Amino acid sequence: MKVLNYEECLKMSDEDLVYVIKSGNDSLLHILVGRYTPMIRVKAQEFSASYGIDIDDMIQEGLIALYSAVKVYKKDVSLFSTFASVCIKRGLLSFCRSQTRKKDIPRDKLIYSDYDVEIAEVKSPEAILIEKEESFILTEDIKKILSPLEYKVLISFIEFNSYETIAKHLEISVKSVNNTMCRVRRKIKDLY
Repeated sequence: MKVLNYEECLKMSDEDLVYVIKSGNDSLLHILVGRYTPMIRVKAQEFSASYGIDIDDMIQEGLIALYSAVKVYKKDVSLFSTFASVCIKRGLLSFCRSQTRKKDIPRDKLIYSDYDVEIAEVKSPEAILIEKEESFILTEDIKKILSPLEYKVLISFIEFNSYETIAKHLEISVKSVNNTMCRVRRKIKDLY
């Protein structure tokens, strides 16, 4: 393997740099951290403002998510910048949710509503792209853990929403659909 000098590493693409880091050169991780810290800071500020969590804690969680992204990244799936962005966003959101669970909120501070209010959300092209990437990754993860029958039942459930209709469509018993959906739920829950 060719020995790289520091200047060469600074000029490398994110994907190539991740490959070098994953092959054992953890000392170059600080280059990626330097590249992604501004983005982490912006996302951390957004989440910090929305959830009222300390900005330094959010930045730390973002850096942990970046490190995780480096460890699990596969070059042929997507660009590292897209993958890292999704991982960081998910990591920050997960941290925020864990810090603001309803069970930690005093009962007198909770407000209950009899109706749902839908707020129209205008999505940027970048948000749409990230959402599609997240959906693709989720679909691929689910396909890997489910058997062919489980995947067919899940897709049918999403389309038809009735065990009876699924049973007729797939020519299996309603009991089989019920048992299969129980397995699907358990596997997906274990996935996340």
